[in-house]
Amino acid sequence: MHIDHCSYSSHTDGYHDLRRDGFDHFLIRVQTEGKGETTIRKNTYQLEQGSIIFVPPNTHYELTIEPNQLSGDYHLLVTGDWLQRWWEKLDRPDFAALSSTDTIVTLWRLLSTENLRPSHEQNHDLNTHLFKSIMLMIEQEIKARHSIQRPFIVTRMMRYIEEHALEPLTLEDVASQSI
Repeated sequence: MHIDHCSYSSHTDGYHDLRRDGFDHFLIRVQTEGKGETTIRKNTYQLEQGSIIFVPPNTHYELTIEPNQLSGDYHLLVTGDWLQRWWEKLDRPDFAALSSTDTIVTLWRLLSTENLRPSHEQNHDLNTHLFKSIMLMIEQEIKARHSIQRPFIVTRMMRYIEEHALEPLTLEDVASQSI
């Protein structure tokens, strides 16, 4: 497995990226704030906090962020058999909505930091394990959403409570994070 690019992007003045023939790598992108719109193949998805997209190599991809719209995301360009098998095991989704991204974003930040080091200084085993941890956390979230029949907002509230159980917590906190 090879991580070619791992980064965070923030847009405030609009953004448009059209890749008719896609990337040479697999793109994984999680929306951490704001909104956007993406088209993968011929399917269009509205992106908001918690949206994650999977774009296999050589697949039509378009991303649009409107002017004056805040948008933040973490993204990866990756190649490797492990990712392909993992994605196929999940029935090859293009899009998923996650109820919480806190743990995933924490792991992604660590991976981004490690990936910024010169190649000869990187711990490639750590990169691999961080990447796989991110993907397994995503898988766990996707499976949990499909196995339990409850409204998405309830799942999002439950995840927020679980992640902040050791902190002072009010109903207003839960409600404001679940919108």
